[in-house]
Amino acid sequence: MIRHTFVLVRDRRRLWIAWILALAALALIPVASAGASGHYKGKTKQKEPVAFRATSSSVVGFTATASVFCMSANKSEIEIRSIAASPHTGRITAGGKFTLKYVKGGDHVTVSGKVGSSSASGRLEIRYSKWWQAFNPATGYYVGEAAACQVTTTWTARRT
Repeated sequence: MIRHTFVLVRDRRRLWIAWILALAALALIPVASAGASGHYKGKTKQKEPVAFRATSSSVVGFTATASVFCMSANKSEIEIRSIAASPHTGRITAGGKFTLKYVKGGDHVTVSGKVGSSSASGRLEIRYSKWWQAFNPATGYYVGEAAACQVTTTWTARRT
């Protein structure tokens, strides 16, 4: 009977030590962007506005404006394009990184970045195609041409 009690006490001690070690290990695991929740505002490398809201697990309501270069065989131009990714969210990983991809009305948008407790930064890519009238000097007539439009820029933002 005494031997059985000693085994029980020793097992309880081991269980208690295992419990303490497990809690200590959980305390060392970084919480995914726990301090990153809030509103962020900033600018792209082109000095255009960027804004979004971060929760502890996702980026929501990302909006940005960028100058996009469009080019076809006979014409090229730069146009301003605003994107609003409001219905789409990007999941924040343990390192604070996120990627948001979507297609909306022919726009292919990819936003990637890293959210910290007071600032965020990343990359924005917009691609789309369009039709326009362009003058063809070989024929002397205006013709409809397909144009490819694309921009890739970086962005930074601060928590407000």
